[in-house]
Order: sequence, then structure tokens, then C-alpha cells
Amino acid sequence: MGRGRILLFTLTILLSLSNHAQIVERDFAVSLSGDLNYLKSFQLRAELKLARSTDFCRGFTIPSLKGKWSCERVGGGEAKCKGAFTCAMIKKGFSRKSETIRLSRAIKNLGLPKKKFSMIVSKRPFKNIDRYKLAKEVEEQRKKAILDNQQKAIEKKRQEQALLQKQIKLRANRLKNEMVELDEFSQLEQELDEATQRNKTDASIADSRIETVEQLEAEAMAADEREMSASQRDVLDTNSSDEDSDELAQLEVSDESSSNEPQSRESRWTFLSFGAGMFSISDEEENSVTTFGIMWSPLWKLTRNWDIKGNLSWHPFSAVVETGEEAESFNIIEIGAQLEWRVFEEGLYLSLGYGIQNWGSSVGGSFSALSIGGGYYFEKKKDRLIDYLFVKQVSVSNETSNVELVGGLGFIF
Repeated sequence: MGRGRILLFTLTILLSLSNHAQIVERDFAVSLSGDLNYLKSFQLRAELKLARSTDFCRGFTIPSLKGKWSCERVGGGEAKCKGAFTCAMIKKGFSRKSETIRLSRAIKNLGLPKKKFSMIVSKRPFKNIDRYKLAKEVEEQRKKAILDNQQKAIEKKRQEQALLQKQIKLRANRLKNEMVELDEFSQLEQELDEATQRNKTDASIADSRIETVEQLEAEAMAADEREMSASQRDVLDTNSSDEDSDELAQLEVSDESSSNEPQSRESRWTFLSFGAGMFSISDEEENSVTTFGIMWSPLWKLTRNWDIKGNLSWHPFSAVVETGEEAESFNIIEIGAQLEWRVFEEGLYLSLGYGIQNWGSSVGGSFSALSIGGGYYFEKKKDRLIDYLFVKQVSVSNETSNVELVGGLGFIF
């Protein structure tokens, strides 16, 4: 009996060691995901959770991280980390208690608040299966999500096809209605063509009837003429020839009388042309006088754009005629002519003129006067009276070289 117990105990130990060896050899992976700013806290909390748990490593082994965590960003401020774990043998300084104390202190030293994170273990636990998300379940959920997405895509495509079929049906109905309207329009055109053809037929029948009536009338007149006697025809011929000769004589007389009438010709002269304006007169001695004047300006039209205008003007003047004497007031009469060029037939014109001024002072005298200026002819009378405006500068060849600036209005009757 003693040997049997020893043998049984030995077999039990060997079997336990074999199971431990199998457990040690089985590695597993852990993945976690959460806020990017709390990854270190999540990693330590995952290691602490595995160190406290006996669901994955049994007997004289506890979960131990192989190497380092591998992390990557997944968007939305989150990251995903993967770590390889193995069931390592307990030894001095490495036990569940020592790992729990070490990891708890490390988490406390971080000073970060606890936040939720997801943790997935690829190894099936020995117990408490409901506490963990297994990789197989995650894969099934992923496949289910893919199937759901595919189903949604199929449903969306089916809805798009239904909408497209509805649009095609609406377009087909609209085209059908348009074809019906086109058929009705074609029928109306056909009826209109038929009505037009009937009108043409009726018109041709009416024309043929009119031609028949005219033909009958012509035949009746011809028969009447044949029945007339020769004497009557002679009388008619004689009377008609006399009447024709009288009419011809009258026409010849009227032609001769009309040829002897003189042809009317439009007059190129305009005698009733007058003007009035203001005169500003200055000389070399810086004397200045402002006065007024009137003028008679008969017009002779050469062409459409060239005119010759006469000038007979009068204006009073006051000046010192002899040195040392007081100023004397007298009249100035100017006789001359100017050539006008109309830029347009109506409107702006430019002028160049020459004349003789006769001074009625106590000393008297006649002086030549050269003028240059312009003006504007109105197409219609302004205020029912004014026909044109004018302005010109007159240089007088007297001793003080008077210069006259003249501006005024013109009136044609």
C-alpha cells in the first residue's frame, strides 16, 4: 500500500507538471481601445486585471506581458493597442501579489482619472466566461456588422432603383401625353389643310363662273356690233376722230403754256436779319468800357455750309480822344462783311470778317476792324424769337489798338 500511494502521488505531480507545461506554452493576445490621452493608464489597468485574475493562467503561472504594447491611432481621438501575454511561472519577486502591488502603485503615480476602455482577450478563459469579450465573439460581431452594412447597401440600392423606375415611369407618362398633344395638333393641321383646299376649290369654281359670264358678255357685244349698220359705224368713227383731235390740240396748248412759265427758284438772300449784343471795349492804356449795340446783318447763302453776312452796326462809346481833355461820348458805326463756315448745316459755325469803323468824335476818323468769332444756329427758334447766338473779337487799328469783345443774339424774320 505504501508503494502504491507513492506511485500515485508521483503520477499526480507529473500530470500536474505536464498541464503546467502546456499552460506555459500557450500564449495569448490582448487588445484594448480607448481615449488616446489615457493609453498608459489603460495598459496598466489591463495588466493589473490579468494579474489578479485566475481565468487565463492556472496553478503556478500568472499572465506576463511579452515585450511592449503596440498602439496606433484609429481616429476620433482614440487609439488601439495590442499586447502579447504568456503564462509565466511564479518565482521570487514575481507573483500575483507582487505584480498587483507594483501595477497599483504605477497607476496611482500616473494620477489620471479612471475612464472606460474596451479590452479583448484572444484566449478562452477557464472560468467566468461571461466577463470577457472573446476574439471569436468579436469576430462574429464584426462579421455581423459587415452583413448589416451589406444589407443596408442592398436596401439603399433597391430604393435607388425603385426611385429610378418611378422617374422613368413619370417621364414615360409625360412623353405619352406630349405624343397625344402632338397627334391632336397634327389632326388640326390636317383639318386646316382640308379647309384651305376646299376654299381654293370654291375660289376656282367662282373664277370659272366669272370667266364664263365675261365671255358671254363679250360674245353679246360682238353680236351687237355686227348688227350695227355701216353708216352708223362711219358716223361714230368720224365723231371719235374729231374728239381725239380736239383733245390732242388741247394737250399741245397746255404743254406750250407750261413750258413758257418761269421756273420758281428759292431765294438765297435773307435781308431781315438783325442782332443785338453787349460790347466790352479795352485798349492798350488799360481803359475798359462796356456798352451795347445793334446791327443789321443781311445773309447770302453760298452753299449748304458757307454764308456771307453783311454787317451794319451801331454802338455808343466813351473815351478820351485828345490827351488832357475829358472823356467824350460819341457813336461808332461799322460797315463790313464776314464769311461764315457752318460746321453742320444747323448748329455751330465759325466766322472771319473785315470792316470799317467810323468814329463820330470831335476829332473823327475811320479805322479798319478785323473780326474773328463763331456762333450757333438753332434748328428751331428759341422762345419763338431767337435764331442764333454769336460771339466775336474785333481788333480796331486806331492809335490805342482797341479790342472789342461782342456777344449777342440774332433774329431772322
